[in-house]
Amino acid sequence: MKLKAKIAEIFKILFSKDLMRGYREFIFYGGRASGKTYHIRMALTLMCLQDKRHFIIFREVEQQIKYARDDFKAFLESLEIPYTLQPLKELVQYNDYLASVTNYQISFFNGSTITLSFINDKVSKKRKSLRYDLSGAWIDEANFVTANIRNDLLPSIRGENSFIIYSFNPEKKDDFIYQIATQPNLATIYSKKVNYYDNPFFPKTMELDRQNDYEILPREVYLHKWEGEPLEFNDSEIIDINKIGYFDDNSKEFYDNIILTIDTAYSTKESADYSVIGIYAKKGEEIRILRMFRGHWEFNSLMEMTRSAYEYALTKGSVYAVIIEKKASGLSLLQEMRRTTNLPISEITPKTDKFTRVCNVLSEFGRLRMPLSKEPINDWVEEALKECKLFRSDLKHEHDDMVDSIVYALEYYKSGNTDWQYLTSLI
Repeated sequence: MKLKAKIAEIFKILFSKDLMRGYREFIFYGGRASGKTYHIRMALTLMCLQDKRHFIIFREVEQQIKYARDDFKAFLESLEIPYTLQPLKELVQYNDYLASVTNYQISFFNGSTITLSFINDKVSKKRKSLRYDLSGAWIDEANFVTANIRNDLLPSIRGENSFIIYSFNPEKKDDFIYQIATQPNLATIYSKKVNYYDNPFFPKTMELDRQNDYEILPREVYLHKWEGEPLEFNDSEIIDINKIGYFDDNSKEFYDNIILTIDTAYSTKESADYSVIGIYAKKGEEIRILRMFRGHWEFNSLMEMTRSAYEYALTKGSVYAVIIEKKASGLSLLQEMRRTTNLPISEITPKTDKFTRVCNVLSEFGRLRMPLSKEPINDWVEEALKECKLFRSDLKHEHDDMVDSIVYALEYYKSGNTDWQYLTSLI
C-alpha cells in the first residue's frame, strides 16, 4: 500500500536505511509540538509495511501501556492502515515476585508486529520474553532511562541492523539519558534536539498557546515546555499564589454552573494522600472555590461525603457536573454513584503527568477566587494556598490533592466545552 507521509527534514534519517546504517541508538529530545512522536510512529509503521519487521515500544509503567495502545490505534486509523490488535499476557519477575501483565501487539498484513510494553529498573534484568529477532525498540518519554536499563536492553535488541530510539522532553540535567544525548561525537549514537520551530507542520492553534505561555509562564517553565530545556531549579515555585484572589462569601449568590471535582486516594492511612472534594462555580470571569473537603475516608464515608458535598452545592445553585478521577477508590465511587444516584456523574482519566497539567492551566490561576471570610467553614483555604505554593516541578512536595481538584476545575472552565469526555481526550 502507498502512504503520503509528511516528513520534516530533521527526522529524515529515520526514513532512510542508508542514513540509519552505522547507528545503534537514536535520541530525539526537545519541547512540545516538535513532531517527535508523529515521526517515530510513522517511521516504525513504514518499516513494518515495507518488510517483515518486529518492534517493541516501551513506557515506564504498566498502567501507561493502554494509553500507548489507544494512541497508536488512533494514528493507524487516521491513515486507514489495516491492522489487528491482541492482548499478550506476560509473566514479569519483579524483585521478589512474579506478576502477570498485559501487553498489546499490533499485527500487519505481512506478519510485521509492534508490541506495546513497559520497562523500568525493577524489571529490566528480568525480561525473558523479548523475541530474539526484534528489529528495534522505542522508549517514549524516556527521562526515566537509567544506565542499568540501557545496559540490560541493548543486548536484547539484537536483530540484524537493529536499533533503539529514545524520545523525551528533558527534565533534569543530571538524568542519565540527557547526559548521553548531549555528549558530542558518540560514534554509534545519533542525537538531535528538536523543537516546535523545527516542525514545518506546527499547528497555528498551538502557536497561539505558545505565545500565551511565553507571556504567562515562568521563564524556566516556558523553556522546558516549548524549547526542551531541563528544569534547572526543581524546587522553584510554579504556582504564583499572589495571583489568586478572594470573593465575599457572605453575599448571597446563586450560581447556575456549579461543578464538583473529586480526587481520590489509594489508601486511608494517615501518611497517604488525601481524598479531596472541591465545589466550584463561575461568576463572570472569576472561578470561585465555594468549598473544599479533604480527608482519609473509607469507601462508605467517601460516598457519604460526596452526597453531602452535592447537597451543599445545591444550596448555592445548579450543579452541572460531578467529575470523578478514574483511579484508586474513584473507580468504585464512579460505579456506585452511577448505580445508586441520579447525580450528573462524569469521569476523568488524565493522560499527562501532574506537572504538565498544572502548566496547562497556569494562566487560569489569576481567575481563581477563594472565600474571604475566616469562618470555620473556610478552614481549608490556608491549606489549599499552602499546597499551591509548595507545588514543585519535580513532584517532591508532600501533598497535591487539593491542587489536583483545582486543576480539573480550571481545565473544565477553561475549555468552555460541556462535553467532558471529549475534554479528557485532549489532556
